[in-house]
Amino acid sequence: MERRLDRDRQEDGGSRTIRRVPRSQTAYVFGPNLPPALVAGRGETILFETHDCYTGRVTNHPDTYKWADAEQRNPVTGPVFVEGAEVGDVLCVQIQQIRPASKGVAVIRPRAGILGPDVRRPVARTMPIVEGRVEVAEGVTIPVRPVIGVIGVASRHGEISTRYPGRHGGNMDTQDITAGARVYLPVQVKGALLALGDVKACMGDGETSGTGVEVAAEVTIRVDVLPGGRFAWPRLENNESCITVASASSVKQAARLAVMEMVRWLEQDREVDFETAYLCVGLCGDLRVSQWVNPLVTARVVLPRAVMTGTQARPGLRAKTARPAGKIGSTAPPPPIEPEPAPVITHELEPAPETEASPPSSLTAPVPDPTLPPNASPLAAENEAVPPPQPDRRRRRWRKRRRPVQSPNAPSVEHGEGPGSPQVQPPQVVEGTISPPAVPSPPPDAAASLPADEEPQTPARPKRRWRWRRGRRTPSKPPPT
Repeated sequence: MERRLDRDRQEDGGSRTIRRVPRSQTAYVFGPNLPPALVAGRGETILFETHDCYTGRVTNHPDTYKWADAEQRNPVTGPVFVEGAEVGDVLCVQIQQIRPASKGVAVIRPRAGILGPDVRRPVARTMPIVEGRVEVAEGVTIPVRPVIGVIGVASRHGEISTRYPGRHGGNMDTQDITAGARVYLPVQVKGALLALGDVKACMGDGETSGTGVEVAAEVTIRVDVLPGGRFAWPRLENNESCITVASASSVKQAARLAVMEMVRWLEQDREVDFETAYLCVGLCGDLRVSQWVNPLVTARVVLPRAVMTGTQARPGLRAKTARPAGKIGSTAPPPPIEPEPAPVITHELEPAPETEASPPSSLTAPVPDPTLPPNASPLAAENEAVPPPQPDRRRRRWRKRRRPVQSPNAPSVEHGEGPGSPQVQPPQVVEGTISPPAVPSPPPDAAASLPADEEPQTPARPKRRWRWRRGRRTPSKPPPT
């Protein structure tokens, strides 16, 4: 295999060696099980030959428009196995040059882009590229600014389509991934397995129409490995700014992830606290939407390099945030706190003078209460005067139990009222002994006293009334009978 790879070497003026990955080594997924097209070492320069996102199948002819909606789109060239890249490291990709082809294609189609529902039929235009400008129509040209749409590494979770962006990179469609930028990708599998493609001659920020000027190109990069990186999402750097990129199913979530990654970048590299980093991002950072048309939305935060390099760590931050003893996560108990010694009393207390006990006078004797019985204790009166403890007046989540409805003529056993209520006889005292009370006789049967042709009638139940109390519907108490 190494002999075959050596044939792909070429000399560029004798100053450096460039490894070439041909256009025939293409894939439509990022995955850990793909066979590498090239094995490269740290610091090597690699040239990728890429297709356009439609693999050259879409032209001005209407019969080729069907390939615009094909499942196999966005082919990438690679992957490249980078020696020394281990799981947890960061792969640094320095983009040196992007050379687009002499013509490109742009396609607008229904259900694609921000105004996709307003597009009635697909339209494709082949656009020539002459002297650094793209001719959109007769007399309408725009400058060329080539961008790499898809760049990423293999994911440890399995194969991911090149149409999706994520933590591995993928279809980010970000304007800042251009010549002169450095792309940092977190390595998830051994060797990283780098691949890229989907180059655009020019593209607006957000890719609102769902397309750029799709071209084939040759991309020259230089790879390096940063051991022990702490990246969660892809990051970018250029001469003017530092950029974090994140993707999610909604713009709000993607923006939140991008802002959080930039705050962590400031915390890690500049050793500032969260509040300072968050304020710097809010005061100087720009939140932008890279693309809005892929299966996931991609957002980025752009922070000037002057803020990143000029931010200084607050003095004493590590001493404040460090744990007092042991390593992080240590379970050792803290040192015991010694109690303060009690104060020593040096002077002696003089004994109190002894006094003879005197009989109680009329002024100090307790005055009997005339309202109490003659043999009652004043202590019992004091206990009766003390109010009982108040019940806990917490909010009751259950309804109060309704009192049973009784007929006006029904006997009341509780109060001993009514014509048929039992009369309880008081106990009889005979020469210091208490005899048990007499057992009351049962009340006469009310149904037996009625005539034969009449039946006992049940009193009518009062109508239930409802009212709103504390946000819920509760029945009110029935009217008194």
